[in-house]
Amino acid sequence: MNTKYYTDEEIQSMGFRYIGEHVKVARTCIIHDPSEISIGNYSQVQDMCILTGEIIIKEFCDIGSKVHLSGHNTVVMNDFSAIAENSAIFTESADYSGRSLFGAPIPKSYREDVEGTVILEKFTIVGWGCFVMPNAYLAEGSIIGAMSLAKDKYEPWKIYAGVPAKYLKDRERNIIAEAKRLRNEIHTLTNN
Repeated sequence: MNTKYYTDEEIQSMGFRYIGEHVKVARTCIIHDPSEISIGNYSQVQDMCILTGEIIIKEFCDIGSKVHLSGHNTVVMNDFSAIAENSAIFTESADYSGRSLFGAPIPKSYREDVEGTVILEKFTIVGWGCFVMPNAYLAEGSIIGAMSLAKDKYEPWKIYAGVPAKYLKDRERNIIAEAKRLRNEIHTLTNN
């Protein structure tokens, strides 16, 4: 028996808002308030991830090891999106400009936190070791390259990298047809 991942029965008993079929969640993950988290069919969460806040993970998503998804606003990962190892997505961040106090022990009335939803549309990738900040929006097919800082809205089917992430080049769209072929194959297998 493979014990790296929770069994289907264990996952169902954890109290997630929604759990699809064929979901894999590593036993080494830290999951705060699973009632705020949805995970769609064929998606997986790898070792040592931390998930906290409202998180919506659609179908065929991959969250690499040591990824941190955090905040009081929503993180949305649409179908076939991925977050590589050692990355972090924050929907809330402190203002360090000096205009206000910062940190968890400080009452909110003394802080000027930056807050906002983070959305990864279909076929997006957040590369290894990236930081994605509140209000970032990755349009369909966009990629944020390794060790980048994403804090803006990124156009479809383009590759970005750097601190902050800047446009590098366009991305091919072959994966749309491959995703359709995979869904058709699974549909055929499950109906036979």
